[in-house]
Amino acid sequence: MFHNIKKYTLFFAGALALTACTTELDVKPANSVKEELVFVNTATSKSSLKAMVTGLYDMLSDGDVASGSLRNAELLPLEGETQWRGTFTGLREIARQAITTPNDDVANFWLDSYQTIHASNQVIENLNLLTSDAEKRSYEGQALFIRSLATFQLIRFFTEPYDATTANDANSGIPLVSKTTDFAAVVNGSLQVSRNTMNESYNFVINDLIKAISLLPTSNGFFATSHAANALLARVYLQKGDFTNAATTASRVIASGAFRLSNNYSDAFGRTTNSQEDVFAVQITSQDGINDKGANAMVTFFQNRTFGGRGDVRILARHLNLYETGDARKDLFAKERSADTWWFCGKWTNPVAQNINIIRLAEMYLIRAEANFMANTAVGDSPLNDINVIRNRAKLPSLTSVDLNAIKKERKLELAFEGHRIHDIRRWKENAGAMKFDNPKLTFPIPQREMDVNTKMIQNIGYR
Repeated sequence: MFHNIKKYTLFFAGALALTACTTELDVKPANSVKEELVFVNTATSKSSLKAMVTGLYDMLSDGDVASGSLRNAELLPLEGETQWRGTFTGLREIARQAITTPNDDVANFWLDSYQTIHASNQVIENLNLLTSDAEKRSYEGQALFIRSLATFQLIRFFTEPYDATTANDANSGIPLVSKTTDFAAVVNGSLQVSRNTMNESYNFVINDLIKAISLLPTSNGFFATSHAANALLARVYLQKGDFTNAATTASRVIASGAFRLSNNYSDAFGRTTNSQEDVFAVQITSQDGINDKGANAMVTFFQNRTFGGRGDVRILARHLNLYETGDARKDLFAKERSADTWWFCGKWTNPVAQNINIIRLAEMYLIRAEANFMANTAVGDSPLNDINVIRNRAKLPSLTSVDLNAIKKERKLELAFEGHRIHDIRRWKENAGAMKFDNPKLTFPIPQREMDVNTKMIQNIGYR
């Protein structure tokens, strides 16, 4: 059952956001609006609804949502290829696989993601303010895309790896939010909700994306398009192990011709505008970076101080040694000082105005290659040809044959430090350092503040 919820903790966080607005700087973010227009329950005019739609992208740019989820997925594996040197307690817990239920970073990720979902629902419920059918379709499609992106992020972190044998178990998924409700009902404690099943959670996202694909245009500036919805859907299918649909959907994005791999690997990163291979990227401006104390969490934590980062995540030789001689992808790692025995990731170099790459075309080739290999099919092209497309762009010679290990390696190196690693480890049933893929400590705990408020919420098994 889907819940019409906005729990007290979410309401309180939203109220804090309203009272914490800062003075607008000279640079107006391309995807930013006043937060008051996002946290109201009902839009009152066409212009306010448009502002709410734009505000959805601004909510994604929050350092705890889009880039925060990328950061956490790279901190959690503990494979001995990185070293955490930061002082933030919550992130240190994640990097050491020792998360506690009061963890603020986990709680903020949960809260901000549900705020984004709630705001998406607000847009969907106020489409009657529009008279243009084309605008209605586009706005609804964008809201569905963003709702599904935020929901899928929550599923991957707060539930166990997908398992068809347990996917219908009670409380195996997350609480699904499909509608808004009056804040007063939340504040007086009248709403108590439980978790949905794993299958309900995945089907919710899949159905949202299928509908979004039918509504969205193929071209929409830097906003969500039908191609972006297809690409996210391919990712969801792959995570679920539905290889037939993953290959078909990824191939649809590739065959669209709307995107091309950048000529040079490095050209895909460090950008203030989308590259030709960005299927979807969150836009970050200097105002976002200042107001959110670094909206791009990947720059903040993965880059050295020379480029405005904190230098908290060091890349070790164990990772660099995975690259073949001549691999252009290795060139993006650099030392801050020549005497250092560690490197920093050069994909993230601009602390205040670098876009967050969410889905690149390269990922579609990798999804198609893996899904076709697992399904013993050749939808769109063969796994060997798709892997060689990725290798050739990295200035590496073509392979003459390919197996699953080769596909896994190319995926790991091509998408290194872009927010995929822990999710790949869990669906491949590999170890994350000393922990097995299904160790309950690799699943985030439901935040303690949520457990305190909601008596129907069931905590994840590793934290009971």
